Amino acid sequence: MPSLSRLSAAAGFVDGKLKLGETRCAASRLRFTAWGGSEPEPAIAILMTAVFSQPPHFAYEQSLIADVGLHALARRYERGEGRDDDAVLRDLAVLAHGHAAAVAAGGEFQIPAGGGRWIGSTTLVKDTLVLAVRTFVSG
Repeated sequence: MPSLSRLSAAAGFVDGKLKLGETRCAASRLRFTAWGGSEPEPAIAILMTAVFSQPPHFAYEQSLIADVGLHALARRYERGEGRDDDAVLRDLAVLAHGHAAAVAAGGEFQIPAGGGRWIGSTTLVKDTLVLAVRTFVSG
C-alpha cells in the first residue's frame, strides 16, 4: 500500500505464518455532543489493520483506534513542535501506542506528543472503546 497516511507498518514470517500489520489515517466524522454539536465534524480516524496468512488459512482484522477531530489536528499544527506533515503524522502515531493504557484507565486521557499532549476521552463505537481526541495543548 502507498505510504501516504501510513503511521507504521510491520511484516514478518514466523512459524510458517505471514503476519502483516499497519496503522493508517483515514477520513472520518466525529461528533462531540458534550460540546453542544449536533452535526458531525470532519475528523481523522486512526485504524490498525492486521493480516495473518498460513495457506490455506487467511485472516484480516481492522480496528478503529482513535478519532481525531479537526479542532485537535489544527491545534497540533498550531501549537506542537515541528509543524510539517511528517511531525504531525509521528504525533498521531503516538495515539496508537497510547491507546491500550488510555482505554484501560477509562474516561478522560492525556497522551504526551510533540511538545504537548493530546486530550480527549474514551468512547464506545460499535462495542469497541476508542479514543475521541478533542484537542492538543502545548507544554
